[in-house]
Amino acid sequence: MAKKLAQPRYIRPENIRIGDTIRATWTVGEVEHSRVATVHKRDYEGADRVLFARDGQEILRWHPAHKGPRITLIAEAPDEPQPMLFDMDEVRDRIA
Repeated sequence: MAKKLAQPRYIRPENIRIGDTIRATWTVGEVEHSRVATVHKRDYEGADRVLFARDGQEILRWHPAHKGPRITLIAEAPDEPQPMLFDMDEVRDRIA
């Protein structure tokens, strides 16, 4: 079982998963922008990477070659259960 890391923590934009709740912060001139949302969709527009919220609003846009925004992971996406290929009863029936 993997050890859970303390929340919140800073992560790189490329490590964001669908379902993560993040805070993105960046500065343009002397103005600091910040957005908090749960990531619903990821898209690639040319070389730019774009993250969208459930209602379709753009959360974040960045280019991998440029210094990215500061991302705070507020809550991780829940782990999806791994599908079971066979249950034990089915395995026993196949062996018998």
